[in-house]
This record gives sequence, C-alpha cells and structure tokens, in this order.
Amino acid sequence: MIKLIESPKRNTPPPPAFSVIYRREKAFTLIELLVVVLIIGILATIALSQYTKSIEKTRISQGIVLVKAMLEAQNRYFLENNSYAASIEELDVNILPEGFSKCNFISGSDLYSDGKNQIYLSALHFAYGNIHNVSPCTITKEDWAVAVNVPGYRACPANSTSPCMYCAGFTSKGKAACATFGKYVTTINTYDYYQL
Repeated sequence: MIKLIESPKRNTPPPPAFSVIYRREKAFTLIELLVVVLIIGILATIALSQYTKSIEKTRISQGIVLVKAMLEAQNRYFLENNSYAASIEELDVNILPEGFSKCNFISGSDLYSDGKNQIYLSALHFAYGNIHNVSPCTITKEDWAVAVNVPGYRACPANSTSPCMYCAGFTSKGKAACATFGKYVTTINTYDYYQL
C-alpha cells in the first residue's frame, strides 16, 4: 500500500473569490514595436542620403578625370590649330566612355549621351554631367556638370592664360555636391560655379 505524505502547509490566504490573476507574458507591446520601427526608419533615411551623396561625389570625380583628359587633348589641338576643337572626332584621343553615343549636333558642338550623363563639346566649352535635357538626348535630370570654359567664356575671366575648370551646380543637390570639390566663384543663369 502506498502512503501519501502531505507537504507542509503554508500560511498564505486563499485567493479571493472571483479574482483574476494576470500574468505578463514575455512579449513586446505595440508601442515598443512602433518605436523600434521608427528608429530603423530614421537610420535608413540617414544611410540612404549619405549613400546618394557618395554616389554623386563618385560621378563628379569620374567627370573630373574625363574632363581633364578632354582638356589635355584640347590643349594639344589648340597648339596645332590655334583654336579649340568643336568635335570629339577632331581630337587625337578617344575619350568617350563605353555606352556613350552621339545624339545631337547643336550649331558647332557635339552632344553625346548614355541616358544618364552627357558629354558636351564646343570650341568654347566642354563638359561632362547632367547637362541638357533636349531631345533626342534626354536624361533623367539636370543636376551638375564638370566643365572647362575657354578664357572670356562664362565664368572664366578674359585675362586668364588657360581654360578654367569648374563644377557647375544647377539644382540645390548639384550645388551641394559641387561645393565639396571646389571654391564658389560666381552664379550665372542660376548655375553656381565652383573652381576645381
């Protein structure tokens, strides 16, 4: 036969009749989840804006390299012909990046595009960036351009002994990106010029 041993009794009163005992489950409240989602959203917004800025800076850096190559080729052309080339075909180097094709000819100048960026070349001015939104060379936006102007044209003083290199910002975003590369010089037709 099995004998039951009773456990010692505690001196705790029994729960009152009709009382409900709530136990907190280990879970998050809606407020806590909303706060976490809000914090993640803020961090994502900051990260996205920094990423976008770094992409613009990279594109402008690429533009600077390309325009410097154009400037060197233009200087060689100038030494031989006493004028600047109005067409990329006249230069002694192939400076067109992959994916660019000629899309327009505007009175003594060439315009090339890859759908996002453009290369513009005339005897007075050459540039790389988001320059003209003209058909058939449509681009997604006009923001900035890395440009070289000959002395006496736009922001380049007439008494300058060599062409002037600038980053021109067209929009607030483009102006902010150009400001990280050079010193502000002037504003012409709402374009802010920063000397490179």
